[in-house]
Amino acid sequence: MRFKATIILVFTFVLKLYAQVYPDVDARLFTIVHKGDTINFLKVDTCLTKKKPTILFCQGSMPIPMVIVDSKGPFIPYFNFDYRTLSDRYNIIVISMPHTPTQVKSDHLNKKYEYITDTIDQHSYDPLYLRDNYLEKYVERAEKVIDFLKKQKWVDITKIAVFGHSQGSYIAAKLAARNKSIKALGYSGGNPDGRFTQYIRSVRRAVLTKKISA
Repeated sequence: MRFKATIILVFTFVLKLYAQVYPDVDARLFTIVHKGDTINFLKVDTCLTKKKPTILFCQGSMPIPMVIVDSKGPFIPYFNFDYRTLSDRYNIIVISMPHTPTQVKSDHLNKKYEYITDTIDQHSYDPLYLRDNYLEKYVERAEKVIDFLKKQKWVDITKIAVFGHSQGSYIAAKLAARNKSIKALGYSGGNPDGRFTQYIRSVRRAVLTKKISA
């Protein structure tokens, strides 16, 4: 009896990995669980029969959902390039932010499209997201996704690249430095001095342009 129950549980888990498709954005949702952390990620096409090179895209900071639904319909907000022009030749993968729903209506987001728990408070981020919002956590989650991808028949394991934008560029660089499966790195919009120095420069600029007084 215990053996039969185990088979049912495993089969259910596999179905969970492949069941959800977002036809309006031509994407497929995968879910894996690691140490109690649910890691959701999108493949931005639905084909699972064609072996292709893979690009893991590491998005910028803040808890932005993978799919946002507004008055015009659902869309993927992450990319700073037109992923549809590449998805026929590449598997393009993007991982959700920690403890952030995969799909959210725009009226549950703040003005920057960030997921918040209280729409009155523009900075009411989920405490679990704030807890896990650090570099090592993002790298750990990405490595688990790469481990999964390497087992899929539709992934050419000799051609896995990682591309990061803004905060994601730090994640991509660290991933590429320590994961031998990654064969190429793209770095976009990262600030080697960190966000705090960027904030200082923005304040200085505001003073120089007399938008604020010193």
